[in-house]
Amino acid sequence: MPVGVAFISDTTRQFAQPPPRHASRPIYSSASGITERISPVDLSALLIEQTTGGQNIEPESYVSHQMCACNRCYTVRCGFNETGYLTINVTNVTNVTNVTHVTRGSTIDYRQRGDDISYFYVKVAGRDDLSATIVSDQDRRLNTLPPIRVESSGTPRITLKLIHANKSSAYGLDDPQGKELDCPMCLLSNSTTCHLMVNSKFSNTSSKEQRQLRWIRDPAGAAGNMACAFYENSCYYLASDRLQGSRKFDKLAAECFKSKKFVILGDSHEEMIKKRLSPWPERWQFRFDGKGILHNISPDKNMSAYMARKIPPVFREGDMLRHLSNGFYQSLQDGEHFDGWVFSSGHWDLRDTTLNEYLVRLRQLFEGWIRFRKVNSNVALHWNGVPPYSYKRNVWGGLERRTNVKLALADVEAKRLCAEFNISCIPFFDIALPFYTKSCDTHHYLCPGKVCPVGEAQLDLLVRTICD
Repeated sequence: MPVGVAFISDTTRQFAQPPPRHASRPIYSSASGITERISPVDLSALLIEQTTGGQNIEPESYVSHQMCACNRCYTVRCGFNETGYLTINVTNVTNVTNVTHVTRGSTIDYRQRGDDISYFYVKVAGRDDLSATIVSDQDRRLNTLPPIRVESSGTPRITLKLIHANKSSAYGLDDPQGKELDCPMCLLSNSTTCHLMVNSKFSNTSSKEQRQLRWIRDPAGAAGNMACAFYENSCYYLASDRLQGSRKFDKLAAECFKSKKFVILGDSHEEMIKKRLSPWPERWQFRFDGKGILHNISPDKNMSAYMARKIPPVFREGDMLRHLSNGFYQSLQDGEHFDGWVFSSGHWDLRDTTLNEYLVRLRQLFEGWIRFRKVNSNVALHWNGVPPYSYKRNVWGGLERRTNVKLALADVEAKRLCAEFNISCIPFFDIALPFYTKSCDTHHYLCPGKVCPVGEAQLDLLVRTICD
C-alpha cells in the first residue's frame, strides 16, 4: 500500500507519495440526496492550508521508533525546530509480525479495516504547556489543523493513540458507524512504554512570534486563583501574555452583565453557559438554535422508528439559517437592541450530515450573519466554537456520525471564515482537545455544580472576549 507522511508544523505540508487509494463502497445519502463516496479531493476547495511565510521548519534531528496499537505497527519520527514547532511523521509498517503483545485498547472490527488509512490523536506535554492535535499517515486534509508548538526548551512527552483505522470511519461514513478507537501506541521493543520523549531546544528570546493561547502546566500553583487542580497537572489556560487574576475577571464580568446585552444561540453546550452563569444576566437571552445549519426532523417525529432504520433522515433548513433569511433575528434585534450575538452550530449538524455538506452550509451561515451585520453596524458577532466529542453518549448508536476528525476539520474552516469576515472566534475545540475524554457528563465540558476546567477556561475566554 502507498505510504504518506504527515507533517505537524506551521507550514504548508508536503507529501512524499501520491494520494493513496480509497474505499470504493458507497456510504450514505446526504441531505441533498447525493450518495457520498470517499474521494481524495472532497475538501480541496474548502480547506486552506496554513503557512509560516517561508520559514524553515525542518527539525535538526528526529527521534524515530516503531510503535504499535491494536495489532498495527507504524514508524513514528518526531522532532522540534528552533522555534518550537513539532514535526511528526507517521508511516505504516506492513512487514512487522508477532505484535500480539501490543494489543491495548479497542478491537478493530471489520468496519475499521477497509482502506487501512490510519488516524491518530497526538498529545504533547512540554515542560510548561500542553497541546494536542489529530494526524493521519495518509489523509492530507489533516495537515490543515493548527500546528503544535512548545513554549520552552526541555524534553516534551509525546503520546499517540490510534482513533480510526480507516477513512470512512474517520468521516462518519460507515453504516453502522462505530465509535472512535482507543488504542494507545506503544513501542514495539517495549510494550510497557507508550510515549516518546523528544528534545526541544526552543528559546523564547529567539522567537519574535506572538505566544499562542494554550494550556500552561503550573504544578507549583504560581498562577494563584487562576490555577486549577487538573486531571494530569495543576494548570490554567493562558488567555494573554500577562496573567489576569480572578478578581479582575469577576469585576469585568459584573460590569459587563449590567451594561451590555447579548443573545447566545446554540445547542446544549451554549445552554450550559446559561446554567453556569448564575445568576444569569437579566438583559441577556439564550435561544436553543443549535440545529443551526441542518435539522434532521425524523428523530423528532418518531425516535424509535428512526433508530430502528424504519424511517430515513429528513432534513430541513437549520434554525439559524432560517431565522436569518426570514427576518426573525432582525425583528428580535429591532425589539431588544442587543450589543452582540454569540452563535455556534456543529454538533447536531455533524451528527447527521457529511463534513462536505456542513462546510458548504457553514459558509452560507457566516454570509448570512455578515448581511445581518451590514444592517446592524454596531452589533458585535462572536463564534463560540464547537468542542470535540468525548464519546460518552450512546443514545444514537450506529447513527452517531460525529467524529473528532470531522469536528477538527470543521473547526479549521470556521476559524478561516471568522478571519475572512472579521468575526471573533473562541477556540473551543483547541481548548478542549487535550482533555476531550474528560467531559463532565456525557459530552459537555461545562456542568453546573461540577468543576470542569475545560469548560471554565472556555467560559472565561468567552466572557473576556465579548465584554472587553
